[in-house]
Amino acid sequence: MNKLIGIIVCMLLIATVLSVSGTVIVERTPISTSLGDTLYVGGSGPGNYSTIQEAIDNASDDDTVFVYDDSSPYYENVLVDKSITLIGEDKETTIIDGNENGNVVFITADMVTISGFTIMNSKDERLYAGVDIYANYTTISDNIIKDNYIGIALWHNGDSNYGVILYGNVIINNIISSNTLQGIWVHFCEDSTVTNNIITNSGFAIHNVHSSDNLLSGNIISNNEAGITVYQGSNNNKISGNSITNNEYYGIFIYFSCKNDIHQNNIIESGKRNAKFLYDIKNLKRNNWRDNYWGSPMSSPYLIFGRINILIGFGVIPWFEIDWHPALEPYDI
Repeated sequence: MNKLIGIIVCMLLIATVLSVSGTVIVERTPISTSLGDTLYVGGSGPGNYSTIQEAIDNASDDDTVFVYDDSSPYYENVLVDKSITLIGEDKETTIIDGNENGNVVFITADMVTISGFTIMNSKDERLYAGVDIYANYTTISDNIIKDNYIGIALWHNGDSNYGVILYGNVIINNIISSNTLQGIWVHFCEDSTVTNNIITNSGFAIHNVHSSDNLLSGNIISNNEAGITVYQGSNNNKISGNSITNNEYYGIFIYFSCKNDIHQNNIIESGKRNAKFLYDIKNLKRNNWRDNYWGSPMSSPYLIFGRINILIGFGVIPWFEIDWHPALEPYDI
Protein backbone atom coordinates (compact mmCIF):
# COMPACT_ATOMS: atom_id res chain seq x y z
CA MET A 1 0.00 0.00 0.00
CA ASN A 2 2.82 2.41 0.91
CA LYS A 3 4.52 1.58 -2.37
CA LEU A 4 1.34 2.39 -4.32
CA ILE A 5 0.97 5.74 -2.54
CA GLY A 6 4.59 6.52 -3.36
CA ILE A 7 4.05 5.86 -7.05
CA ILE A 8 0.99 8.13 -7.14
CA VAL A 9 2.89 10.93 -5.38
CA CYS A 10 5.76 10.64 -7.89
CA MET A 11 3.35 10.86 -10.80
CA LEU A 12 1.74 13.98 -9.35
CA LEU A 13 5.16 15.61 -8.83
CA ILE A 14 6.17 14.87 -12.43
CA ALA A 15 2.91 16.37 -13.70
CA THR A 16 3.50 19.49 -11.57
CA VAL A 17 7.05 19.95 -12.82
CA LEU A 18 5.96 19.63 -16.44
CA SER A 19 3.19 22.14 -15.87
CA VAL A 20 5.49 24.68 -14.20
CA SER A 21 8.22 24.30 -16.81
CA GLY A 22 5.77 25.00 -19.62
CA THR A 23 6.46 21.70 -21.33
CA VAL A 24 3.67 20.80 -23.78
CA ILE A 25 2.89 17.13 -24.32
CA VAL A 26 1.18 16.42 -27.66
CA GLU A 27 -0.57 13.08 -27.67
CA ARG A 28 -1.03 11.51 -31.09
CA THR A 29 -1.99 8.11 -29.78
CA PRO A 30 -5.69 7.37 -30.29
CA ILE A 31 -8.05 5.56 -28.00
CA SER A 32 -6.91 2.02 -27.28
CA THR A 33 -9.26 -0.89 -26.84
CA SER A 34 -9.01 -3.93 -24.64
CA LEU A 35 -11.15 -5.94 -27.03
CA GLY A 36 -8.69 -6.10 -29.91
CA ASP A 37 -5.75 -4.52 -31.67
CA THR A 38 -5.53 -0.99 -33.05
CA LEU A 39 -4.47 -0.45 -36.66
CA TYR A 40 -3.42 3.00 -37.88
CA VAL A 41 -3.98 4.72 -41.22
CA GLY A 42 -2.02 7.77 -42.36
CA GLY A 43 0.35 9.64 -40.10
CA SER A 44 4.04 8.80 -39.83
CA GLY A 45 4.08 5.86 -37.45
CA PRO A 46 5.92 2.68 -38.40
CA GLY A 47 3.63 0.13 -39.99
CA ASN A 48 0.77 2.56 -40.60
CA TYR A 49 -1.44 1.73 -43.56
CA SER A 50 -1.83 4.15 -46.44
CA THR A 51 -5.51 3.38 -47.14
CA ILE A 52 -8.48 2.72 -44.90
CA GLN A 53 -9.49 -0.36 -46.88
CA GLU A 54 -6.08 -1.94 -46.49
CA ALA A 55 -6.30 -1.58 -42.73
CA ILE A 56 -9.80 -3.06 -42.64
CA ASP A 57 -8.69 -5.99 -44.80
CA ASN A 58 -5.97 -6.75 -42.25
CA ALA A 59 -8.17 -6.23 -39.18
CA SER A 60 -10.12 -8.81 -37.21
CA ASP A 61 -13.42 -8.57 -35.37
CA ASP A 62 -13.22 -6.27 -32.32
CA ASP A 63 -10.22 -4.36 -33.68
CA THR A 64 -10.06 -0.58 -33.97
CA VAL A 65 -8.94 1.21 -37.13
CA PHE A 66 -7.79 4.74 -36.33
CA VAL A 67 -7.40 7.15 -39.26
CA TYR A 68 -5.15 10.21 -39.00
CA ASP A 69 -6.01 13.32 -40.95
CA ASP A 70 -2.44 13.76 -42.28
CA SER A 71 -3.22 11.99 -45.55
CA SER A 72 -6.79 13.28 -45.86
CA PRO A 73 -8.79 13.29 -48.05
CA TYR A 74 -8.92 9.53 -48.53
CA TYR A 75 -10.39 8.91 -51.98
CA GLU A 76 -11.91 5.50 -51.30
CA ASN A 77 -15.03 3.40 -51.43
CA VAL A 78 -14.76 1.55 -48.15
CA LEU A 79 -16.25 -1.89 -47.44
CA VAL A 80 -16.60 -2.68 -43.74
CA ASP A 81 -17.18 -6.42 -43.56
CA LYS A 82 -15.87 -7.01 -40.03
CA SER A 83 -17.17 -6.02 -36.59
CA ILE A 84 -14.72 -3.19 -35.99
CA THR A 85 -14.57 0.36 -34.69
CA LEU A 86 -13.53 2.89 -37.35
CA ILE A 87 -12.43 6.25 -35.89
CA GLY A 88 -11.28 9.43 -37.60
CA GLU A 89 -8.89 11.81 -35.88
CA ASP A 90 -11.13 14.86 -36.47
CA LYS A 91 -14.48 14.89 -38.24
CA GLU A 92 -13.70 18.28 -39.80
CA THR A 93 -10.42 17.19 -41.37
CA THR A 94 -10.52 13.39 -41.72
CA ILE A 95 -12.36 13.04 -45.00
CA ILE A 96 -13.48 9.95 -46.90
CA ASP A 97 -14.37 11.06 -50.42
CA GLY A 98 -16.16 8.53 -52.64
CA ASN A 99 -15.23 10.50 -55.75
CA GLU A 100 -18.82 10.03 -57.02
CA ASN A 101 -18.22 6.31 -57.49
CA GLY A 102 -20.76 4.12 -55.66
CA ASN A 103 -21.27 4.11 -51.88
CA VAL A 104 -18.61 5.90 -49.86
CA VAL A 105 -18.85 3.48 -46.90
CA PHE A 106 -20.71 0.18 -47.20
CA ILE A 107 -21.27 -1.81 -43.99
CA THR A 108 -22.15 -5.51 -44.17
CA ALA A 109 -20.97 -6.72 -40.72
CA ASP A 110 -22.95 -6.41 -37.50
CA MET A 111 -21.74 -4.33 -34.55
CA VAL A 112 -19.70 -1.74 -36.44
CA THR A 113 -19.03 1.74 -35.02
CA ILE A 114 -17.99 4.67 -37.22
CA SER A 115 -17.22 8.15 -35.87
CA GLY A 116 -15.04 11.17 -36.50
CA PHE A 117 -15.22 11.54 -40.30
CA THR A 118 -16.48 13.73 -43.07
CA ILE A 119 -18.10 11.28 -45.51
CA MET A 120 -18.94 12.76 -48.89
CA ASN A 121 -19.46 12.39 -52.64
CA SER A 122 -21.24 9.11 -53.22
CA LYS A 123 -22.40 8.42 -56.75
CA ASP A 124 -25.33 10.76 -57.35
CA GLU A 125 -27.83 8.19 -58.60
CA ARG A 126 -29.59 4.87 -57.95
CA LEU A 127 -29.76 4.92 -54.17
CA TYR A 128 -26.04 5.24 -53.49
CA ALA A 129 -25.20 6.62 -50.06
CA GLY A 130 -22.51 8.22 -47.97
CA VAL A 131 -23.01 5.39 -45.45
CA ASP A 132 -24.90 2.34 -46.70
CA ILE A 133 -25.80 -0.08 -43.90
CA TYR A 134 -26.93 -3.65 -44.43
CA ALA A 135 -26.22 -4.87 -40.90
CA ASN A 136 -27.48 -4.88 -37.32
CA TYR A 137 -26.36 -3.00 -34.19
CA THR A 138 -24.34 -0.44 -36.12
CA THR A 139 -23.52 2.95 -34.54
CA ILE A 140 -22.88 5.99 -36.74
CA SER A 141 -21.97 8.93 -34.52
CA ASP A 142 -20.32 12.33 -34.62
CA ASN A 143 -19.71 12.52 -38.37
CA ILE A 144 -20.31 15.09 -41.09
CA ILE A 145 -22.17 13.42 -43.95
CA LYS A 146 -22.73 15.65 -46.95
CA ASP A 147 -23.02 15.91 -50.72
CA ASN A 148 -24.23 12.36 -51.29
CA TYR A 149 -27.27 10.98 -53.09
CA ILE A 150 -28.48 9.62 -49.72
CA GLY A 151 -26.70 10.60 -46.55
CA ILE A 152 -27.23 7.40 -44.51
CA ALA A 153 -29.19 4.41 -45.81
CA LEU A 154 -30.37 1.68 -43.46
CA TRP A 155 -31.91 -0.82 -45.81
CA HIS A 156 -32.13 -4.30 -47.27
CA ASN A 157 -29.71 -3.44 -50.11
CA GLY A 158 -31.14 -5.20 -53.09
CA ASP A 159 -34.30 -6.77 -54.51
CA SER A 160 -33.13 -10.28 -53.61
CA ASN A 161 -33.21 -9.29 -49.93
CA TYR A 162 -36.48 -7.38 -50.06
CA GLY A 163 -38.20 -7.54 -46.71
CA VAL A 164 -35.16 -8.47 -44.61
CA ILE A 165 -35.47 -6.62 -41.29
CA LEU A 166 -32.49 -4.84 -39.73
CA TYR A 167 -32.32 -4.31 -35.96
CA GLY A 168 -30.73 -2.17 -33.31
CA ASN A 169 -28.93 0.46 -35.38
CA VAL A 170 -28.08 3.87 -33.90
CA ILE A 171 -27.54 7.12 -35.81
CA ILE A 172 -26.59 9.84 -33.35
CA ASN A 173 -24.97 13.30 -33.21
CA ASN A 174 -24.20 13.61 -36.93
CA ILE A 175 -24.34 16.68 -39.17
CA ILE A 176 -26.10 15.60 -42.37
CA SER A 177 -26.45 18.14 -45.17
CA SER A 178 -26.88 18.68 -48.90
CA ASN A 179 -27.83 15.11 -49.79
CA THR A 180 -29.90 14.87 -52.95
CA LEU A 181 -32.62 12.31 -52.20
CA GLN A 182 -32.68 11.82 -48.42
CA GLY A 183 -30.70 12.73 -45.37
CA ILE A 184 -31.47 9.43 -43.62
CA TRP A 185 -33.37 6.55 -45.20
CA VAL A 186 -34.69 3.98 -42.72
CA HIS A 187 -36.03 1.00 -44.70
CA PHE A 188 -37.14 -2.33 -43.20
CA CYS A 189 -35.61 -1.49 -39.81
CA GLU A 190 -36.87 -2.06 -36.28
CA ASP A 191 -35.75 -1.11 -32.78
CA SER A 192 -33.36 1.50 -34.16
CA THR A 193 -32.60 5.05 -33.01
CA VAL A 194 -32.13 8.26 -34.98
CA THR A 195 -31.38 10.96 -32.44
CA ASN A 196 -29.66 14.33 -31.98
CA ASN A 197 -28.72 14.77 -35.63
CA ILE A 198 -28.74 18.04 -37.57
CA ILE A 199 -30.28 17.46 -41.01
CA THR A 200 -30.42 20.31 -43.51
CA ASN A 201 -30.64 21.14 -47.22
CA SER A 202 -31.56 17.63 -48.35
CA GLY A 203 -34.55 15.96 -49.98
CA PHE A 204 -36.50 14.08 -47.31
CA ALA A 205 -34.69 14.64 -44.02
CA ILE A 206 -35.75 11.29 -42.47
CA HIS A 207 -37.63 8.83 -44.68
CA ASN A 208 -38.97 5.95 -42.56
CA VAL A 209 -40.39 3.18 -44.80
CA HIS A 210 -41.68 -0.28 -43.81
CA SER A 211 -39.99 0.40 -40.47
CA SER A 212 -41.62 0.06 -37.05
CA ASP A 213 -40.78 0.46 -33.36
CA ASN A 214 -38.07 3.05 -33.99
CA LEU A 215 -37.19 6.18 -32.03
CA LEU A 216 -36.76 9.45 -33.95
CA SER A 217 -35.93 12.08 -31.36
CA GLY A 218 -33.95 15.22 -30.65
CA ASN A 219 -33.17 15.93 -34.31
CA ILE A 220 -32.94 19.44 -35.77
CA ILE A 221 -34.53 19.26 -39.21
CA SER A 222 -34.65 22.41 -41.31
CA ASN A 223 -34.54 23.70 -44.88
CA ASN A 224 -35.17 20.34 -46.52
CA GLU A 225 -37.80 19.47 -49.11
CA ALA A 226 -39.64 17.55 -46.38
CA GLY A 227 -39.06 16.80 -42.71
CA ILE A 228 -40.06 13.33 -41.45
CA THR A 229 -42.01 10.93 -43.65
CA VAL A 230 -43.51 7.73 -42.23
CA TYR A 231 -44.48 5.43 -45.09
CA GLN A 232 -46.18 2.11 -45.87
CA GLY A 233 -46.80 0.13 -42.73
CA SER A 234 -44.35 1.98 -40.50
CA ASN A 235 -46.11 1.51 -37.17
CA ASN A 236 -45.45 2.11 -33.47
CA ASN A 237 -42.66 4.62 -34.03
CA LYS A 238 -41.98 7.32 -31.45
CA ILE A 239 -41.34 10.77 -32.96
CA SER A 240 -40.53 13.10 -30.10
CA GLY A 241 -38.49 16.15 -29.19
CA ASN A 242 -37.59 17.11 -32.76
CA SER A 243 -37.31 20.64 -34.15
CA ILE A 244 -38.89 20.51 -37.62
CA THR A 245 -38.85 23.94 -39.22
CA ASN A 246 -38.71 25.74 -42.57
CA ASN A 247 -39.09 22.68 -44.78
CA GLU A 248 -40.34 23.30 -48.29
CA TYR A 249 -43.40 21.03 -48.45
CA TYR A 250 -44.32 19.64 -45.03
CA GLY A 251 -42.92 18.90 -41.62
CA ILE A 252 -44.36 15.41 -41.01
CA PHE A 253 -46.22 13.23 -43.51
CA ILE A 254 -47.73 9.91 -42.44
CA TYR A 255 -48.73 7.60 -45.27
CA PHE A 256 -50.63 4.34 -44.67
CA SER A 257 -49.07 3.87 -41.22
CA CYS A 258 -50.64 3.72 -37.78
CA LYS A 259 -50.07 3.71 -34.01
CA ASN A 260 -47.22 6.21 -34.21
CA ASP A 261 -46.72 8.57 -31.27
CA ILE A 262 -45.89 12.15 -32.32
CA HIS A 263 -45.32 14.29 -29.26
CA GLN A 264 -43.45 17.32 -27.93
CA ASN A 265 -42.01 18.38 -31.30
CA ASN A 266 -41.68 21.87 -32.73
CA ILE A 267 -43.43 21.57 -36.12
CA ILE A 268 -43.52 25.00 -37.69
CA GLU A 269 -43.15 27.11 -40.83
CA SER A 270 -43.31 24.37 -43.46
CA GLY A 271 -44.19 25.63 -46.92
CA LYS A 272 -47.39 23.73 -47.67
CA ARG A 273 -48.41 22.16 -44.38
CA ASN A 274 -46.84 21.47 -41.01
CA ALA A 275 -48.31 17.96 -40.98
CA LYS A 276 -50.47 15.82 -43.24
CA PHE A 277 -51.56 12.21 -43.63
CA LEU A 278 -53.11 9.71 -45.99
CA TYR A 279 -54.67 6.63 -44.35
CA ASP A 280 -56.53 3.58 -45.41
CA ILE A 281 -59.99 3.49 -43.87
CA LYS A 282 -59.14 0.40 -41.82
CA ASN A 283 -56.44 2.44 -39.99
CA LEU A 284 -58.75 5.35 -39.36
CA LYS A 285 -57.43 7.81 -36.71
CA ARG A 286 -54.83 5.48 -35.30
CA ASN A 287 -51.89 7.86 -34.75
CA ASN A 288 -51.39 9.86 -31.58
CA TRP A 289 -50.53 13.57 -31.88
CA ARG A 290 -49.95 15.27 -28.54
CA ASP A 291 -48.26 18.26 -26.93
CA ASN A 292 -46.60 19.54 -30.11
CA TYR A 293 -45.81 23.20 -30.74
CA TRP A 294 -47.33 24.36 -34.01
CA GLY A 295 -45.93 27.87 -34.39
CA SER A 296 -48.01 29.93 -31.98
CA PRO A 297 -49.55 29.56 -28.52
CA MET A 298 -52.87 27.70 -28.70
CA SER A 299 -55.50 27.27 -26.03
CA SER A 300 -57.65 25.02 -28.24
CA PRO A 301 -56.89 21.71 -30.02
CA TYR A 302 -54.87 21.78 -33.24
CA LEU A 303 -56.38 20.08 -36.31
CA ILE A 304 -54.13 18.02 -38.59
CA PHE A 305 -55.76 17.74 -42.00
CA GLY A 306 -55.36 14.81 -44.33
CA ARG A 307 -57.29 12.28 -46.38
CA ILE A 308 -58.75 8.83 -45.97
CA ASN A 309 -58.53 6.26 -48.75
CA ILE A 310 -61.90 4.50 -48.90
CA LEU A 311 -63.11 1.65 -51.09
CA ILE A 312 -61.43 1.07 -54.45
CA GLY A 313 -63.12 3.20 -57.08
CA PHE A 314 -64.44 5.72 -54.57
CA GLY A 315 -61.21 7.70 -54.15
CA VAL A 316 -60.39 9.60 -50.98
CA ILE A 317 -62.29 11.83 -48.58
CA PRO A 318 -60.99 14.70 -46.42
CA TRP A 319 -60.33 13.84 -42.78
CA PHE A 320 -58.56 15.27 -39.78
CA GLU A 321 -56.81 14.23 -36.58
CA ILE A 322 -56.33 16.27 -33.44
CA ASP A 323 -53.52 17.34 -31.15
CA TRP A 324 -55.73 17.89 -28.11
CA HIS A 325 -53.16 19.73 -26.01
CA PRO A 326 -50.75 21.70 -28.22
CA ALA A 327 -47.80 23.32 -26.47
CA LEU A 328 -48.04 27.01 -25.60
CA GLU A 329 -44.40 27.73 -26.42
CA PRO A 330 -41.63 26.06 -28.42
CA TYR A 331 -39.49 23.40 -26.78
CA ASP A 332 -35.80 24.01 -26.23
CA ILE A 333 -34.27 21.43 -28.59
